[in-house]
Amino acid sequence: MKFSAVADIERRGYFYLCGFALASCLSMAVANIFLGLAAAATLHRWFRERPRFPRFLEIVGRPVVFLYLALFAAELLSMVGGLDPAAGWKRLGNHDIVWPSVLLATLVCVHERHQVIRLAELLVLSLVLNDLYALWQCAQAGGQMGRFSGGMFYMAYGTALLTALPLLLMYMIRGRDRVRRWMAAAAFLLSLAGLFMNGTRTVWVMVVPLCALAAFLCMRSKWKCVAGLLAGVAVLWEIFSVSPSVHARVMSIVQMDADYSMQERQHFVWASAQRMFDDHPLTGIGYGSFSKAYHESYILPGAREPWLQHAHSNLMQELSECGILGITAFVALWLVFSAQAAYRWWKTGQDVYLVLFFAWNAIMLHGLTEYTWDRSITMKMFWLMYGLAYVWIARHPETCLRKW
Repeated sequence: MKFSAVADIERRGYFYLCGFALASCLSMAVANIFLGLAAAATLHRWFRERPRFPRFLEIVGRPVVFLYLALFAAELLSMVGGLDPAAGWKRLGNHDIVWPSVLLATLVCVHERHQVIRLAELLVLSLVLNDLYALWQCAQAGGQMGRFSGGMFYMAYGTALLTALPLLLMYMIRGRDRVRRWMAAAAFLLSLAGLFMNGTRTVWVMVVPLCALAAFLCMRSKWKCVAGLLAGVAVLWEIFSVSPSVHARVMSIVQMDADYSMQERQHFVWASAQRMFDDHPLTGIGYGSFSKAYHESYILPGAREPWLQHAHSNLMQELSECGILGITAFVALWLVFSAQAAYRWWKTGQDVYLVLFFAWNAIMLHGLTEYTWDRSITMKMFWLMYGLAYVWIARHPETCLRKW
């Protein structure tokens, strides 16, 4: 076989994706190097022979494609007369070209079931290694809880944990390989420890219902599910009771008047975003223009984080930058994607749709108080997971529904 043969190009692209998956939680710089190599292999493969994506619209779903394009159109429209068009074009290039290149590389270079499994295992391994790194950072700091995150930005690490914990719990319950189930349990416990060391409050709040929902959907005995949930709540309550740092962190969530509470910290920036929407209700201030508008015109006296570059929320960011058109398309995309995944799982019983449901909603739920939509490694990892799910469904036609 010649070095330039299509199969050889795809094999190289697959190994580059393996490198990206392994480095994703450890080093963004190294992950980007592997992603660049994978993108180059993808383009090489495309020029050698145009790839085909069987049943693309059927698998992705026409409503999802339509709403994604509607959101893209709303973002383009908002930049007409926007305050900072250059920032808007840069973000548009990242969100809709650079980061989704992971999806394209996966569709072009990954075809076999064992390749999908290997890439998923490397993603988990990357997270486990980062968990160990974060725990080492905590030990170096004397064991005190902080914003430890290993090689990732702490908010991106929080999103990764919120994504992984329900999925690892699913595999612990439904996995067929006993050894891998024990490995998933070990990864779950390490990630749970990393969750406490990371201290991201929204993730603490959201991980309980997501894990409870995953257990409820995957366990045949609902009584065992309830018993396990109660046991988990009891363990969390004990940690809350004996750890002063955890107790203080939790109280900053529930007390409105706590020093630097979630509500007090985000009140000012959300109020600024609301004012931007009030002044530009239809198309917003322009995609990518929040930072410029916030610092030049809309920052409020007493703002606790005047250096912010975003609105600390996917929803408030879309509302302020893209107006009613953008926020409508964004919320519709969130709901339709979730409903489609849930419906397909209900009809087929295939867990791949639960993977999509939990991965998507981890990003969106954390995005209620953080701009996860603009986190590079978060979205690249999601696009890789989405591509792996597509390949899995394409290899198993019985998992796909023609409707939705």
